[in-house]
Amino acid sequence: MRLLALITLLVGISACGPLQQTTILSTSLDLATDLAGFDTDDTSPDPRSGLSREMIENAPQDLMLFAPVSEDDASLLARVTENNGYVTWAEDRGIAIITQNGLVAGTRGLGNDLMGADLSVVYNALVSGQGRYARVHDYIGGNDAIVRARFECQVQTIRDDVLEIYGQRRNVRLVGEGCAGRAGQFSNLYWIASSGQIWQSRQWISAPVGEIDIQMLR
Repeated sequence: MRLLALITLLVGISACGPLQQTTILSTSLDLATDLAGFDTDDTSPDPRSGLSREMIENAPQDLMLFAPVSEDDASLLARVTENNGYVTWAEDRGIAIITQNGLVAGTRGLGNDLMGADLSVVYNALVSGQGRYARVHDYIGGNDAIVRARFECQVQTIRDDVLEIYGQRRNVRLVGEGCAGRAGQFSNLYWIASSGQIWQSRQWISAPVGEIDIQMLR
């Protein structure tokens, strides 16, 4: 019941995150912009307004919109490498997100980064919309030693939804994930298409970093 309560609480505030804002003060497009092959106006109060569906579709790399929930900031990351199902998205401030099937498997450049995560059963549970399992996260502790945190998690389908990303509407299911362990508790949200593609998500990284919002732009 505690895990389901966490999911319910997060659904209530999910519309207030940075990806829903229209007055982002600063966005670093940098590497992602160069890779994508289009220009943006650096003086714009919301650099995302320079994006269009045509630009996104014509970009040579897939693009991800990334925003820490606790900060009034966003970044556009480009897909740079893929290795054994792990995709690295990066921009030139040093921020990188590693995903597996749309799930955050690691971060770099955020501070207290997620160094790695065991997501072997998470994705299948999310796609099915139900299930219980354990998550394992790795962090850097004292003396640069790996600290492993285990969380017991539960998945719940919340509702059918329609997601619009830069003029493209997609029918999705909103799925919630609630997790708790000795290291704390958190909830994640995922907007998942019938194909299994996670188009948008809010995922917890660590206690200092908190949650991040992610949109896959194509």
